[in-house]
Amino acid sequence: MFSPGAPLTPQPDLSPGGMPRGWQFPVGYNISVRPRSTEATSFDTLRNLAALYDGAMLCEQVWLDTVAKLNLVIKPRPELIVGDADSSDKKFAADIARYTEFFSMPDPGNGYDLKSWLRMATRETLQIDALAIYPRLNRGGGLYALEIVDGATIKPLLDPRGRRPQPPYPSYQQFLYGVPAGLYTSDEMLYFRETVRADSPYGLSRNERIILRINQALRKENKDLSRFTDGNVPAGLLEPPDDGSQWTPEQLLAYQDLWDALLAGNDQARSRVKVIQPGSKYTATDDKDIYVDFDQFLLNITTACYSMTLADLGFTEDVNKSSGDSQENVFYRRAVQPLVDRYATLFSFILKKYFNEDRFIVTFAGFEEAEDFQAQATAYSTLVTSGIVSPSVAARQLKLPVEKDIPPFILTKDGPVFLEDIADPAMRKASNDAKMAGFELAKNPPTAPNGNEEQQKQGTPPEQGAKPNDDEERSEYPDFFGVAVESGGHHQNRRYPWRSG
Repeated sequence: MFSPGAPLTPQPDLSPGGMPRGWQFPVGYNISVRPRSTEATSFDTLRNLAALYDGAMLCEQVWLDTVAKLNLVIKPRPELIVGDADSSDKKFAADIARYTEFFSMPDPGNGYDLKSWLRMATRETLQIDALAIYPRLNRGGGLYALEIVDGATIKPLLDPRGRRPQPPYPSYQQFLYGVPAGLYTSDEMLYFRETVRADSPYGLSRNERIILRINQALRKENKDLSRFTDGNVPAGLLEPPDDGSQWTPEQLLAYQDLWDALLAGNDQARSRVKVIQPGSKYTATDDKDIYVDFDQFLLNITTACYSMTLADLGFTEDVNKSSGDSQENVFYRRAVQPLVDRYATLFSFILKKYFNEDRFIVTFAGFEEAEDFQAQATAYSTLVTSGIVSPSVAARQLKLPVEKDIPPFILTKDGPVFLEDIADPAMRKASNDAKMAGFELAKNPPTAPNGNEEQQKQGTPPEQGAKPNDDEERSEYPDFFGVAVESGGHHQNRRYPWRSG
């Protein structure tokens, strides 16, 4: 009773080769005419939303300005660095310089340097989340340029399982003027999305995430614009005096014409006091506060979707230095770091695929968080005294001068203990022998030269017994470090002050 029942028999040919489909794509998807025609929002709509709403444009500009600060860094993989890092850099310097020169101008045909190329790619990602790159080859088969193609013209194709077709079958198709223009395999065109979805071949841009809020913002801006163009609410109402007589419409119109003739277009007349009939009443209707809380609410939603705050846009209300620095670091972690990781992965893939180069990885510099030097110094101080890093490494990380390389050590109460000494078997044996000698000395202490042994055990000052002379004091009672110390012509013993002469 109440059993789950036997599953229905699968329909043949719905799972090609017994493998599941990636998603339930529309029937005849590959023969649809325009890209993104199967989605609720077209590429043109997404671009228009980003272009018309000033909040989205401001957020986009911050991203573009941030990308322009990035600096490309090509370095060997960590496992290839043997010994000194400087010598490894010199070993790969020629190859690194060659690849750096290529990426400094990814699209030489259009004259786009790296910063312009990154800004263009970022704009495609933010607005429509469809970054299409055509790796253009030279006549010799080498990579000549990375040309960015308008992602709104590219339609990803599907195989019978709803996945990207593998070469030699085409993976992408370009449409121009509503007409198919070309077919490209996954080797001939690169297609990247920031948000990959399992139920669609298209990405989900940041503007599409808040499309309803952007629509509200545009309607609010249209209302504000109509207020200055088609609005019929005057700046104020001037009510004539109620003196018992009724003004006729003709008299009101004549009074209005007289008032307009005196003030309209005359800045000097408007700056002077005007005498009107006694009992007249003026009521202002012009609301000068156009920027209301609703506008700020919509702008906050937009900045949050772009992984930033109003402070990043230049709105510094209720923001102090501490919270401002904290929010800036959040922007770097949530927005800049993932963006940089994507481009670094892309360029590393380009090196491996088109240059057959797997010795190097691509990273970016120039986007690091603003960290407190005092906090960094405290953290490295703990790492140094624990033997995790050497003082030389810590100084280089803090961008401080290094006069001499010092190996890692552990700071104990008896002074520093270098890890390389601990790793040396001979040094470990000598240390153990010294410890055993100390244990034997503690077990069988030597007889004191002066005073009785009972006084030594009880810690009684030897002045109560026999006191040694100066020569005996120097030889038999060294100080804490094993070296006799003299001050003012008198011997001082730091471990036993009462033995000082």
